[in-house]
Amino acid sequence: MKKYFKLFFAIFLLLLLPKYFVKADSLVNRLAGRILLQVEQNGEAWYVNPDDHKRYFLGRPSDAFTIMKNLGLGATHKFISNHTIYPQRVSGKILLDVEQNGEAYYIYPKNKKAYYLGRPSDAFNIMRNIGLGITDNNLEKIPLERLNTPSSLEKMEMDIHNLVNEQRMTNGLNALIWNNDVAKVAREHSKNLSEENVDLTHDNVICNYPIIHHEGYNFGLHQNNRLQNRGIYYFGASGENIALISEVETIKYYSNSNYNCDSDIVEQNFKNRLEALKNGQEKINFIKKEVEARIKMLKKQPKINIKGKTFFDKNEVEKRAVDGWMNSPGHRANILNRNFNEAGIGIAKVNSYFIITQVFIKKVNCGYEKGPCCEKQGYYPSCYTPLNCISKICQE
Repeated sequence: MKKYFKLFFAIFLLLLLPKYFVKADSLVNRLAGRILLQVEQNGEAWYVNPDDHKRYFLGRPSDAFTIMKNLGLGATHKFISNHTIYPQRVSGKILLDVEQNGEAYYIYPKNKKAYYLGRPSDAFNIMRNIGLGITDNNLEKIPLERLNTPSSLEKMEMDIHNLVNEQRMTNGLNALIWNNDVAKVAREHSKNLSEENVDLTHDNVICNYPIIHHEGYNFGLHQNNRLQNRGIYYFGASGENIALISEVETIKYYSNSNYNCDSDIVEQNFKNRLEALKNGQEKINFIKKEVEARIKMLKKQPKINIKGKTFFDKNEVEKRAVDGWMNSPGHRANILNRNFNEAGIGIAKVNSYFIITQVFIKKVNCGYEKGPCCEKQGYYPSCYTPLNCISKICQE
């Protein structure tokens, strides 16, 4: 019996049915490493990655070039130059010459020869010339994956920043100024969270257990610590919002069983217990134990066979992030805090999830750690609590 689930992924709802398709294994195996041209459309080009057997849309020449290089395999110049016909183990892969500035070569599965990708336009023309036509029906049998390049994530960051500012201006507040230094800190925290979630978001299982938290154990417990540990002291106050958003809208799968997913219950229990802890190190220890427990839970999950799935577009993902924040009292308070005047956003991607961190600051000219003391006629020089003005410098 075929079952169909339509999953609407709300903000912070930690429920995911992953994305692996098994019915068309033979087709995928035959096409692994090939460039496919969608003959019933406008000849759109796709690349079937031989490592994960998923298809990646190549889009414009610059997109295709970036995607192919991001999926590439590093190789020595000697290995690349010593072969005319390449071994089967690299068939269909993109080799990057690590000793020649990462020059890219595509190993064509049909003849095992290398094709130099060169400039984006050259690479795109080569892929067009050796591409294999495929019908829409057969293309849909190959699992779809999306590769987010740094530039695409940075665009999402700015889009979300603008959406947040729309909310502020609607509520009579000034727009936040984008701060690149703050964005780097936010991006680093998102990246750390994404690395933590690699083992919590597997393919082909009914339930995933992704986790997000403000506490960090790589470069600072809280956002103010992380800012200072990256040399940012010029703030009198700071805040942080984090969102976990799935890009998956719907999933179809084949099964004769009914499945229940308890990830939302697991997440709520985790939040309640974490909030009850007061000591920073206790929180860190608790989070690490929680991650280990979730990995074990994930391994016990039943496998499912995915037929297909659809994705939200980037605009919808961005809107869901901001809507989720605005519907949460604590996150809304950060967005509408009139004291904050600058902010930065950092996004990382792990499997089908976007982890979005926004850090807010009240940028100041004095009173911050290692900065000048604030001076006002008729008052003693001052600093933000708990700092003291010593020799005209704010310090502990």
